[in-house]
Amino acid sequence: SNVRKITFSNTPPSLNMASVYSINEGNTSITTITVSDIEAERITNPQTLTYSIASQAPGNDASDFTLSNDGGLSFNATPDYESPADYGTNNIYDITISVSDGYDTASQDVSVVVLDVSGQ
Repeated sequence: SNVRKITFSNTPPSLNMASVYSINEGNTSITTITVSDIEAERITNPQTLTYSIASQAPGNDASDFTLSNDGGLSFNATPDYESPADYGTNNIYDITISVSDGYDTASQDVSVVVLDVSGQ
C-alpha cells in the first residue's frame, strides 16, 4: 500500500497588545498591533495575516477607525474630546481587533480613550 498520512498543524496567531489605549484629542494614530504567528514568519511559503476590526455590541465604533494591512490602528477623523463620536458619547471607543492566518483567528476587545487637552 502506498498510503501516506499527512498531518497538518497550525499555530494560531497571537495578538500582543494592550486592552486600553489612551490618546490625546487631536491625534489620529493610536498604535501598531504586533502579532506573533510561527507560520507567518516562515521564510518559505509564509502564511499571510489578515487584520480586521469590528464593533463591540451594541456599539458601532469600528466605523471610526482604520486598521492597515500591517496592523496600524488609527482614527479616520481627528477625535475631539468636546464632541465625542463614539457609541456611548463618553470618549471611550470600544472595538474588537482580529487577525487571521487563514486557518485560525485571534481576537481581542480594545478600548480607545480620548483625553481632553486644554485649548483644543
